[in-house]
Amino acid sequence: IKKIEIPEETHAGAVLVFDDYNKKKNIAILSENRFYKENPLLSPVFYLEKALNKKHSLIIGDLDEVLKKSSDVIIMPDKGKIQKKMHAKLTGWLQKGGTLIRFSGPKLANNKSEFLSVEESLTSIRFHGEVLNLEKKLSIAPFENNSIFKGITIPKDIEIQKQLITSTTSDKTKVLAYLSDKTPLITIRKVGNGSIVLYHVTANNRWSNLPLSSIFADM
Repeated sequence: IKKIEIPEETHAGAVLVFDDYNKKKNIAILSENRFYKENPLLSPVFYLEKALNKKHSLIIGDLDEVLKKSSDVIIMPDKGKIQKKMHAKLTGWLQKGGTLIRFSGPKLANNKSEFLSVEESLTSIRFHGEVLNLEKKLSIAPFENNSIFKGITIPKDIEIQKQLITSTTSDKTKVLAYLSDKTPLITIRKVGNGSIVLYHVTANNRWSNLPLSSIFADM
């Protein structure tokens, strides 16, 4: 909503124009500690914070802390096991309409998680760029016409070295973005009134150069 106007009224109170503050989302980024500030270029939190801090209100903390805040979105960089006491809280938040955005990594691949965009799935890491694959570099496929990312320009220099693969597919899972070989880059699943979004790459530059690109902030 940009403005509310009363038709055929010319006085100052007939028009209310909303500022950008009303468009900001409360976004929480999960961080188990504050060490990301010491080695920022290695930390997923650094890239997420850089992409989001100009347009949204950010909260950075552990899971218990961010769930106590009125967050619209929780972004979870590579995280493995979620403690049992947090399962019910996180599930309840999702059911009420929260959006959980997860990024892949070794921890997620090595730990079974219920909070994935695919239910009941085992995960593994797919490596790209071996000798046999040098001529088949993977990039982001053009976005489909019904994609939420339609209209975003895809840089030609995006390369994917590793990707999280799930062992199953589900009718409840939708692919939001593909790689050039038609495997998923981003998937989503509805949970109650909320959603779980999974990036099949890391939020730092260990698996791809996506977080170094301007498209990362756009997406």
